[in-house]
This record gives sequence, structure tokens and C-alpha cells, in this order.
Amino acid sequence: MTKESTNARKVKWDRDNTTMVSVKLQNRTDSDILQYLDGESRQTIIKAALREYMERHPKKREFRYGMRLRGYSTGCQPKGVLRMRSAIMNWRS
Repeated sequence: MTKESTNARKVKWDRDNTTMVSVKLQNRTDSDILQYLDGESRQTIIKAALREYMERHPKKREFRYGMRLRGYSTGCQPKGVLRMRSAIMNWRS
């Protein structure tokens, strides 16, 4: 197995299985956060803080008809999605 094929497989796996989230912190106003994160695993600390926040503040999610459509919130969906839902509901009845 060549190095190029291994790298291509890793890039494909990353594209299919991960999402990059970026946070921009200002040196002056966010210096306390930057100082706290200095020398630590930032990813681990941020994930732990988010999970703790999620436990304390559960997000109410609305799933209509047992479906969750990727990339769209239930309040703002394209017309095609709404047509698909109405077709599913008509088919069920």
C-alpha cells in the first residue's frame, strides 16, 4: 500500500465521518480563555464543556413523522421537503 493511497483513504474517511468546527478567539478580550487552554488538549476541554452544558440545557428537538432531515431545521425547510412530507402522510392514510 502506497503512502498516497493511505492518505487518500484517510482524507475520504475524514470527509465522510468528521465535521470541522472552528472558534475564533480575540487575544485581548478572550485572553482568560486562551490562557486556560494553553498547554492543554483544547479539543478535550471544549468537548467536555459542551457535553456538560448540553446535560444542563437539554435542547428540545421536534421530529415530525419520525423523520429528521439532514441539514434542515424543522422550522425552515425547502418546498420539496414539505411536498415529500405531505406525500408520505397521504400515502400512510
